[in-house]
Amino acid sequence: MLSAICAIRSAYELRNPELREKVIVSAHKALLGAITEHLRAVVVDFNKKRLTMYAYFDVGSVEEEHELLDAALTEMAADLWQEIEEWYFEASIVPFPTEFDAKQLTLFLRYEKIGTSKH
Repeated sequence: MLSAICAIRSAYELRNPELREKVIVSAHKALLGAITEHLRAVVVDFNKKRLTMYAYFDVGSVEEEHELLDAALTEMAADLWQEIEEWYFEASIVPFPTEFDAKQLTLFLRYEKIGTSKH
């Protein structure tokens, strides 16, 4: 469920609030100007060694939109290169109202009216 996304946290994330804070601040800067109309959510899963950014797009997204988020991940890597060793990006097309598999830390979540075909 989308409402449960924000409540999910990994054990690693809870033991390392400083890294979580750094990831959030870096992502906030990196995502400025990278949010497009087809983007439904941006979620990250991370630990000391690895960070994966998951981008969930609605139908109609184009490669350029995916590249914006890949570039945002590169900006995050420049900020956090001393804390995290490996960086991965996964883009998925998940048409509204289909629910998506939320990982750990939600960085962006588009408002969507439940029970309608419009967001």
